[in-house]
Amino acid sequence: EERERRLDECHDFTGFASSLFCGIAKYELHLKDLSCKGASGLTDAPLKRGQLIGIEVDKKRFTTAEVRWTRNSKAGVAFLEPLDYEFVTGLHARHRRRMAKSDWRRR
Repeated sequence: EERERRLDECHDFTGFASSLFCGIAKYELHLKDLSCKGASGLTDAPLKRGQLIGIEVDKKRFTTAEVRWTRNSKAGVAFLEPLDYEFVTGLHARHRRRMAKSDWRRR
């Protein structure tokens, strides 16, 4: 049960840009949140519920996902294979550090 809860743990990734692939077409995906099992965010990709897509989460990790919902330019996806918990939490920690640096520079 603890492992399942951890896999579902959702992390705020607002401001994190990744790539989304529909066939050979590439689009930007601006993540809102990410968990081991899925993600949501903003994209201009023409997505439909049930569609299979590719997501380059970062330069080291590419995964396949199914579109679960769309609303205007927002979408939620479920990964066909969960991402490693350590990968997601490490990426989240790096993202938070980058965001904190950019906030500090704006002051």
